[in-house]
Amino acid sequence: MDKIKILLTFNDLYAPHAAVVMESVIRNAGSKVSFIIMYFDDELSESVRTILRKHFESRLDKLEFCPVDVSYKKKFDGIQYSKALTVNTFLRLLAPDLLPQESRLIYLDCDLLVQDDVYRLVEEADFSYSVNAVPEHYPSDRLVELRAKKAVTESEAISLRQETLQYAKKKYLGMDAGTSYFNAGVMAMNLNLWRQDGLLDKIIVFLKEHPLVHSGDQDALNGVLNGRYGMLPLWWNVHSYVLNLNEYTSNFDSDELKHAKEFPSVIHFAGYKAWQYRYEDEAVKKLYWQYRGYTPWPEKREQGKTLEAIFIKRMKNPLIKRIKSVVGYNNIQKVKKFLGRE
Repeated sequence: MDKIKILLTFNDLYAPHAAVVMESVIRNAGSKVSFIIMYFDDELSESVRTILRKHFESRLDKLEFCPVDVSYKKKFDGIQYSKALTVNTFLRLLAPDLLPQESRLIYLDCDLLVQDDVYRLVEEADFSYSVNAVPEHYPSDRLVELRAKKAVTESEAISLRQETLQYAKKKYLGMDAGTSYFNAGVMAMNLNLWRQDGLLDKIIVFLKEHPLVHSGDQDALNGVLNGRYGMLPLWWNVHSYVLNLNEYTSNFDSDELKHAKEFPSVIHFAGYKAWQYRYEDEAVKKLYWQYRGYTPWPEKREQGKTLEAIFIKRMKNPLIKRIKSVVGYNNIQKVKKFLGRE
């Protein structure tokens, strides 16, 4: 098997979380791996790069740093995206042009944990596509059944709201309604095809025509490719949307969905992050801090642990959940409808 390098993009602020990703990859890999760290040259300091080299270099096949001139940021001027993102998210789009010696890469976001040998992902990829990724929204044939139900559970109602938002997003992006939308947090990339197809130029044009992209370059990639990508198994990118899938909203095989929820190869912190107090899955949070303990930044400091956050997490949310379980979701909806709040 070709030893494909792993691409990470981050700045000083995200270096501790990127180190967690690297530790999770290394500790679950069957052999030594290679990383390329791409960064804007004003955002990843020499001191942080030195720390990363000292900690990781002897444990890797290769560790490369690829600085990107700040002038490249201008390519993405005027684009509006979620405040949870930074311009660093667009760096991965530059890889085909700035890494001409590479033909294939594995890309990983820096807010995830790898729980499997990352090179097994390569075995699942179809490199006749420029991008291989896990679908985030895979339109279900059974949605009509869910919409026809007279009474739905709270989780089913959440699913319907998610579906409405997903279809609205795809409409804005100019995607066909029946195509699947992928999450770009884990990708196997064929850089030769990116170059051959002029994908970066197409994405830049798309972003100029669609300057409001909540999910940044992920939206742009989906808009340009419009479903033309290789689908990785669901367990290679498990996040909150995947965990909320049910029999009506998922077109995935039930065994695949079950395997993804029980044995995720990649746990992705979409939404609240595992280092934030409001993150709900305590088992995953514990795992994150375990890996964090192996890094050069082992101190445990949960972000956002304020009195208000503690009240919301420990008292308000459990109380609301308890009330809903006792009263029943459908009864709550009837009251809301009666009060005109639906």
